[in-house]
Amino acid sequence: MGVQYDSFGSLLWFIGGYLLIGGIGELFTNVMRIFMRKAQKWRESQIKAVFILSSFLVNLIIISFLDNVMN
Repeated sequence: MGVQYDSFGSLLWFIGGYLLIGGIGELFTNVMRIFMRKAQKWRESQIKAVFILSSFLVNLIIISFLDNVMN
């Protein structure tokens, strides 16, 4: 992805930000999965596929956001 940092401190800031925002992202994806199960309109395979896709997208957004903020 071409992410590069000049110092160890900036790398630690990136990791700390990722852990903080990533926790919120994980909460979002888990709540969405719970609501999909409660609705009982989705098969388990569909729930897993949506969870994997949404987790990937949330992580991609977080990494892109933090990379832009760190510049």
